[in-house]
Amino acid sequence: MKTIGLIINEDKPQADDVLRRICDTCKVLKLEPVLCESMAGTQAGKLDMIPAGDAGGRVDAVVALGGDGTMLHAAKLLRHTSVPILGVNLGKLGFLTSIPLEQLDEALAA
Repeated sequence: MKTIGLIINEDKPQADDVLRRICDTCKVLKLEPVLCESMAGTQAGKLDMIPAGDAGGRVDAVVALGGDGTMLHAAKLLRHTSVPILGVNLGKLGFLTSIPLEQLDEALAA
């Protein structure tokens, strides 16, 4: 894997901090993070942005940062592709987002 698409729920208070963390981890792992344009309001800094509809052809995997709604949004965007989605829970329950924030770095490495 080389390119990781990021779909972020901007309404989560820790979204910007998690975005910075995931970018740092991607740098160590030699992965290129790109932001899907549907979440363009975040403090994304220097991240490349791609149209969300093009994610399937431009990324090797997607990380959905948020909750179940974010995971469902990512699944809808990628429904016609075989791109895997890693759901990271930034909320309380997260039935579909199976990775807790504390395990984000290990999940990316795996």
